[in-house]
Amino acid sequence: MKIPVSQASYDLLVPRLLVVTDLVAIEHVGVHLEPTVALEELPPGRHFMAEIRRPDGSRARAPAYATVTRANPTRAYVALNRLTAADVPIGTEVWTVDK
Repeated sequence: MKIPVSQASYDLLVPRLLVVTDLVAIEHVGVHLEPTVALEELPPGRHFMAEIRRPDGSRARAPAYATVTRANPTRAYVALNRLTAADVPIGTEVWTVDK
């Protein structure tokens, strides 16, 4: 029997990576998000599943990946595959579900 997990306890299990302040949309690829994230905040590996929580309260999951920055090798950009700028408005929270 599966025991339901409250939203508060779920939020303790999956860390918030960032709140989107800017993004770059790449056609047929997805969106690269700002700000960058410290590498230790990311799940192991470069690919992971992310949950996006939009300012309007809606949520979705999307495959994500991390790209280490050239300027600061201890930080990474997070990119969401197959999403557009309209899918990820400024203020959207990005959480990892793979930690």
